[in-house]
Amino acid sequence: MRKIVFIVSILFSTLLVSAQTAGNDGFYPGWYVGGNLGTSWLAGERIDNFSNNPDSRYSLGRNSGSMFRAEIGYNFSPVWGARGFVGYTQNHWPDATLYYKEVISFASKYVTGDVMMNISNYLEGQNLARSFDFLAFAGTGFHFRNRMTRNGAGLFSMVGRLGAQTNFILNEYMDLKAIFELNIVDDNYNGFEMRSKLDIMPALSVGITYYL
Repeated sequence: MRKIVFIVSILFSTLLVSAQTAGNDGFYPGWYVGGNLGTSWLAGERIDNFSNNPDSRYSLGRNSGSMFRAEIGYNFSPVWGARGFVGYTQNHWPDATLYYKEVISFASKYVTGDVMMNISNYLEGQNLARSFDFLAFAGTGFHFRNRMTRNGAGLFSMVGRLGAQTNFILNEYMDLKAIFELNIVDDNYNGFEMRSKLDIMPALSVGITYYL
C-alpha cells in the first residue's frame, strides 16, 4: 500500500509541474463540484469460483453494495486536474464456510483523492465542440468501517485506486459522467485476514459535475 501512495505522490508532483509549464490556449483553471451514485463489488476472503458450493463463488448480486459520493475538484490545465471524494458505501460480502453461509453487510465511510488526466485533451488538444471526454485517474485515501474486525485490527483501511471516466458534456457548466474504478484496500477490510494481503472492490457509478 505504501508503494501506491508513493506512486500517487509522484503523479501529483507531475501534475503541478505540467500545470505550471503548459500553455494557456484559452483554458482557464477552475473548480467543480458534483455527486454520484453507483455499485461496488467486494472481493475478499472465502471466495472460490471453482468450488462446487455455489455459496463460495463470486456473485455480482450477493457481492454488490450501493455507494454515494460528493465530489470537489480543480482543473489545473486542459490535461491535468485533481479531485476529492467524500462517500459512503454499504458493502455486501458472502461468507461461505463449512458451518454456515451468510451475506454480511457493513458500512464504510471514506475520503479519497485522485490525480486526473484528460486523455482526450492530451491526444487531440482541447476542443470545446467535443461531445465527450475520456479521462484516467489514480489516487489514494482511507476507509472507516462501522463493523468490528477480527484479529485486533482497527477500523481504518488505506485504499489505492485507479480507473477510467467518461464525461458527456451537456453544456458549458455541466457534465454527465460514468466512472469505472478499481479500489484496493488493506487486508481485513471485511473482518478476515488470510494469505492474500489485499481486498479488492471494483465499482461503477454515474453522476453530475457542475463547473463553478
